[in-house]
Amino acid sequence: ASGDVLRHYGPQGSGGELGRVASTFGGFAIHPDGPLYHVESTGGGLALVSQDLGLGVGGRVDLPAGGTRTVCTEEIPGGPQTCSTSVEPPEAGVPTVMADGRVVVPGVTADRFIDPGGTAFTPQLNLVFLRPDGTTAVQTVSIDDLWDDAADPFKAVPNGEGGVLVAWDRVTPGISGVYPYDAMLTGVAIDGTPEMTVDLGDTWSGPAGFGSLVL
Repeated sequence: ASGDVLRHYGPQGSGGELGRVASTFGGFAIHPDGPLYHVESTGGGLALVSQDLGLGVGGRVDLPAGGTRTVCTEEIPGGPQTCSTSVEPPEAGVPTVMADGRVVVPGVTADRFIDPGGTAFTPQLNLVFLRPDGTTAVQTVSIDDLWDDAADPFKAVPNGEGGVLVAWDRVTPGISGVYPYDAMLTGVAIDGTPEMTVDLGDTWSGPAGFGSLVL
């Protein structure tokens, strides 16, 4: 939660404070060499943050910025439209430490257009890789479906062939304000090429969900 203090504990129960965080998303990942990784909210944007378990300090990498949210209204049906544009906030999932030392975190950015005729939602899945040398790479995969209302990233895990499997939730408009979630799984090759997307039903998070994703 906002303003909470991060604490770590060793096998014998000893530990210490890593400092105060503004806001965290999802969960945490611990690198074999020590750093703790999590996603933090930074004034409307998101960043992948690392913290040394001994020193409590580390680096940060900004994640892709949000898209645009355009809302158009009419004073009278069929009349001239007045439109305003703001930022459609980005979403991010849980970091994963890969066997080669890279850290990957999935995110979703989208453009949303709302007018009296309905809503158009065009999301894309962003995979941000933090390499051991501190450099980054971003792979972008279209998951565009105009019938969706939202897309929530969950986690990416190695597929054993250099690529990753990405778990995310598709949110579609439902009846009487209920928005059903579907647990989606997208395969992405080592070069960023999308390989397949399957709908597993239910949702990845929450008591009724599938829980974690392992391979």
